Amino acid sequence: MEVSFLTDKSGRKLLAELHPHLLNIWDGFVENIKRSDMLRYSLLYEFGGVNADIDIESLRPLDRAAMKYACVVPVEPFEHSVLFFGMPYEINNAIIMMCKAKHPFFKQVLNNLKQPPNITCINSADSVMKTTGPAVLTGEFNKYIGIKTMNTGTAKQYRLE
Repeated sequence: MEVSFLTDKSGRKLLAELHPHLLNIWDGFVENIKRSDMLRYSLLYEFGGVNADIDIESLRPLDRAAMKYACVVPVEPFEHSVLFFGMPYEINNAIIMMCKAKHPFFKQVLNNLKQPPNITCINSADSVMKTTGPAVLTGEFNKYIGIKTMNTGTAKQYRLE
């Protein structure tokens, strides 16, 4: 198992090697968390593996899930999605994500990741949510599986093939 820790400087250097077309976006981000999100998606796409917050403890081996599913992106608890965001579900991009290298979902995320000039944000946290965070990942997930609107009425769990 290989564990890597990247700084802003080493992360930018790696992004320049892997996805140079994203550097202008990277450099335009004010909040460091946006760069972290972009780098997280890039690493999962290029190398695959598991990305987990440093405070996550694995209670069981992840081998079965990693072998069975090509990509695992967990949803927020239903209550969080509904009460905080008014949505039936929301993809969590921070706690843990697992993916095989070159999975088309993360390619799509990277292709559509940009600093949108015409979004309305109420604060920095809202900007992160709508630029690189869970709102963006949820939107890309919906596109990937063919959901056109969030008015599904249920918090279904989906599996990416």
